[in-house]
Amino acid sequence: MEGLQRGDPASVGGYVLLGRLGAGGMGQVFLGVSPSGRRVAVKLIHPVHAGEDHFRERFVLAISDQNGNVYIRVTSQLLA
Repeated sequence: MEGLQRGDPASVGGYVLLGRLGAGGMGQVFLGVSPSGRRVAVKLIHPVHAGEDHFRERFVLAISDQNGNVYIRVTSQLLA
């Protein structure tokens, strides 16, 4: 895990970010901690994709199981 970089948010949707886990075409993945202390992966989507319907459909497929069930909490937040 890498540390947070200049410009990275300290928290997103109530999750405190501890560091960077990786990055891909969709966005940056951080290690976060929930308010209850549970460690989670938090994926921040690149802003260029935020308004694209096709991208949102691809994202849901990426986080769904073979039956289309999503077992994660998705928090959408637009950062200006």
